[in-house]
Formats: sequence, structure tokens, C-alpha cells
Amino acid sequence: MMWTWWRSVAWISGHLNYNAVILEVQISTFGPDGLKRVGEMALPRVAGVRYLVSLQNPDNLSLTVPSSLDRPDVEIFEHADRGLSVNRNAAIEHSDADVILIADDDLEYTAEGLSYVRRMFEENPSLDFATFCYDGDDRKVYPEYEFDIKAKLPSGYYLTSFELAIRRRSLGSLRFSPHMGVGAPLFGSGEENVFMYKLTLKGLKGRFFPKVITTHAGLTTGSRGATALSLQGQGAWLWIRYGWLEGFLRLMRDVPRRNAPLFKALRYEVRGFFLAYKYFHADCEEKFI
Repeated sequence: MMWTWWRSVAWISGHLNYNAVILEVQISTFGPDGLKRVGEMALPRVAGVRYLVSLQNPDNLSLTVPSSLDRPDVEIFEHADRGLSVNRNAAIEHSDADVILIADDDLEYTAEGLSYVRRMFEENPSLDFATFCYDGDDRKVYPEYEFDIKAKLPSGYYLTSFELAIRRRSLGSLRFSPHMGVGAPLFGSGEENVFMYKLTLKGLKGRFFPKVITTHAGLTTGSRGATALSLQGQGAWLWIRYGWLEGFLRLMRDVPRRNAPLFKALRYEVRGFFLAYKYFHADCEEKFI
């Protein structure tokens, strides 16, 4: 049979994935010790996956790049700012990938998990963002079924930042709040909840997939003993999401459940709740940056 030009076009069309995406794992870290931790992550080489190490080095300390990171699929992006949310925003601004996966410097990935994230975005081209599961010592419990992510979530479900992947073009100007997260001066937690809430308010299409994509050894920051700043972040999130009345009722319900002495939890969550009014509008946008 003669191999005509149109047969060549048909063959190529059948073997190309027009929804193929580049997945970028954005690993936020800080200083020489953080860079060393990233070098110990044993990042798997996966087709269509690359790694961006977003390295904050505000004191301009001397850095030694681990040999394990001297690879074409790894980029080290050094910058001088502080704060985890600021770091994540810098990584987003720096990226040109199709899909970004939020990551920290103490995770373990497999080729299977990363390929699954990439495949979900390829198979669902209208999907703007997705959340997944991780395995860790804090034994986080997840729903066993897929669901669309709306402003109202299934009872008991909450987001851990490194479960989140986003189609970059869908973000527009949306970013993590620099007022929230580790290293922020007032609200030491809650940034991932506010960020995902922004995504839903914008009308973006999100879905939860009950698939483990990474492993976290030890307890996450949110599962350790609550600090004053992390409690203030929890209080701020309740005001941002639920407003004055429902937010305060939820605060009074949740305070006894916090991993902190009751009076400490009450004092700092209430403080964060009222401070949120100063820093955020009701649509969860910052009043000033």
C-alpha cells in the first residue's frame, strides 16, 4: 500500500497528545540548609515533569548546589525575599509551565504519583485546578470519592498546600496572600485555604482526586503544636470565609479542638479573627499589600 501524505498526517495525529502538559513541581525552600534538603529528596526523572527549586536567600549566604540537582530537569531560582507565601508567588511568576504543583522541601515523590497528576490535567482539559492526597505520620483522612471543589466543601475536608496543582494560565493575577503563611508577621497559617477559596470565587473548575501523590515524613507544620501566629491565621480564615456571625460561631466551636491550651487558642484565634477585617475585604482580597 502506497504511503501517501495524508496517511502520514493520520499516523502523526494518532500518536500525538494535543492535551499534553508540562508539569512543574515548585519546591519552596529557604537558605543553604533548605537547598541541602532538596538535594536529599531523590526527585524522580519523569517525562513531561520538571522541578523549580524556589530558593529564598535574603542574607546572600554562600550556597553549594548538591550534585543530585545538577540535572536538565531541575532549575534553581534564587531570590532575596522572605515568607512562604511570597516564595510561592515568586515561583508562580517565574514559571512558564502548563501546570504547577505546590511543593515543600521535605516530601518524597514517585514517578507514578507525578505522572498521575499530569495525566489528570491531560485527560480533563477544562480542569483549572486539582487536589490530591499525601501519606504521612499525621494520618490525614480523606473522602474516598472524587468531587468538584466548590466554596462549600465536604464535611471535614481541608487543604494541605502540597496537595494542590493548578493550570497556570487559569490563575491570572491570583496569588497567595503575603499576609498569611509561615514567615508572615501576623497570620502564620491559612494561606492555602484562602488561596483555594479565591479560586472558587473566580469560578475556576476544581476537582479532588483520592490518589496519593507524595509522602511526608513526620508531622506537617499544621499538625504540630499551634503557635500564636498559626492560631491567628486560623481565626483570620474563619472571618474571611464565613464573615462576622457564622465565623465567630465556628471559632467558638473549633477553639477547644486546637492543638494548644484552651486560653491560648481562644486569645489568638479571636485576635486573628478581628485583625482579618483590617487586612482583607469580604471577597478575601487584601486591602493593602
